[in-house]
Amino acid sequence: MSQVASEQSKDLGKAIRGSGTNYLAALLQLGIFVFHTLAARMLGKLAYGAYIFAWSIIEIANKLAVAGLDKGIMRSVATARANHDRQAELRALATALRMVGLVSCTVLALVLLLAGPIADLREVAEYAPALRALAPLVVLWSVMMVLINATMATRTMRYNLLVRGIADPLLMISAILAYAVLWDSGGGVAIALAHVTAACATMLLAFRAFGKLFDSRRIFKGMFRKKTDSDLIRFSIPVGLAELLNQAIYRVDVIMIGILLGDPLQVANYGACILLSNTISSIRYAFDPILSPVVAETVVTKDNARLSYNLKMMVRWVTLLGLPLFVAMIVFGDVLLTLWGPSYSEAFPALIILAIGHLVNAVLGLHQWPIVMSGRSKLDLFNNALAFAINIILNIVLIPIWGLAGAATATLVGNIVFRSLQAIQVGIIFRIHAFSIYWLRILVAVGLAVAVQIGIRVLVVGPPGFIVFLFATLIGMVVYFFVYLALGATPEDKQIVSRIMGRFRRKQ
Repeated sequence: MSQVASEQSKDLGKAIRGSGTNYLAALLQLGIFVFHTLAARMLGKLAYGAYIFAWSIIEIANKLAVAGLDKGIMRSVATARANHDRQAELRALATALRMVGLVSCTVLALVLLLAGPIADLREVAEYAPALRALAPLVVLWSVMMVLINATMATRTMRYNLLVRGIADPLLMISAILAYAVLWDSGGGVAIALAHVTAACATMLLAFRAFGKLFDSRRIFKGMFRKKTDSDLIRFSIPVGLAELLNQAIYRVDVIMIGILLGDPLQVANYGACILLSNTISSIRYAFDPILSPVVAETVVTKDNARLSYNLKMMVRWVTLLGLPLFVAMIVFGDVLLTLWGPSYSEAFPALIILAIGHLVNAVLGLHQWPIVMSGRSKLDLFNNALAFAINIILNIVLIPIWGLAGAATATLVGNIVFRSLQAIQVGIIFRIHAFSIYWLRILVAVGLAVAVQIGIRVLVVGPPGFIVFLFATLIGMVVYFFVYLALGATPEDKQIVSRIMGRFRRKQ
């Protein structure tokens, strides 16, 4: 076997194991849906709308608080290990934890200070208490992300699965059940406190996982003694600003709805749409920590062929796995929205538009890593700033005219501009692209799956329920994957099928 083939085989094996683990973590995080649906049903739509408004602000504050250090530590640890430099790794980890602690506490104080003025913009009484109750999440989430991303930088994905995939959803469900029973006033505050309580336990688990892979005692001492890793800071600040703007692209619409419409019930409707449509992007998020260390290594070795191989493979897998979720949204989205309650189905048009945007984000989103990990963080910042400017202008213009559909349209347009720009830049800078003939086969397969699911829905007499949804989705997925494999899968896809069948035979 040639050296190139050997390297590709190793990357394929790590991609299968790592993405499989992260994808399982993403699937298990469906438990967060249970948290949201329980919150909406047990504490009411008004309380859930107040929580969603506060959560959207905190999601943006989280990105400001983590300051790009979650991405920076992945690059620094991967690079230090590629260079066999343990001192550089120790210095980077100590710097990241020290800085994230300082910045996140500062952002927490800022959120608490601004909670009242933000709520007073439309004099919605429920907003401020929920925002103050949820504010500690800024520190808890930021520290947890640096810890878990450090473990993933070693290409060890099991702790992400255990902490974020299994423990976090279970803790959130347990907390919301407890608060719904015990808390007798301020439903939005109860949901926020349940989230924060679960996040405290999740962060403690992240510390424990971190200690399994790193010498945590030396690192925590180094937080006060080690010199600052200036390279990590220089890399992280523009990345953090870009991440802040990127998160704002996906959350400013909720905030604008809350302010421009001033109706927590509409915020609740849109929040359900966001939760559902985001599952499409979550497929790509499973591959982010797999591709990013590979890119960091190829930057050191200047191996564009390896970068191209991994980018094409992972983009194809994201597309292959994301399209069935997209089809479910556009065919049965109104049914899925009733998980929150019967009145939520009125937001179905907004869900369709958001699903298109998240499909674009999933398919093209991996192109950010060659840009970011090659040190072009300022270019990434420019891309995010442009998309954010387009998004916020369109939100201001379209929400008063089209309501929720206007907010979703603004997000869609910003997404298309942002992700298309990244794909073009990767093509120009690295002379590579992520597309092949296998894409056409995926499109043919998904077209037939859509036809099957729409046909089943049309043939059903009366409004479709969850049984119809589950049956149509199952049949559609069987058709989708069978047609794709029949048209001719890639060698990597065949290896995955072969490994799955091999394990199945061994169990027999």
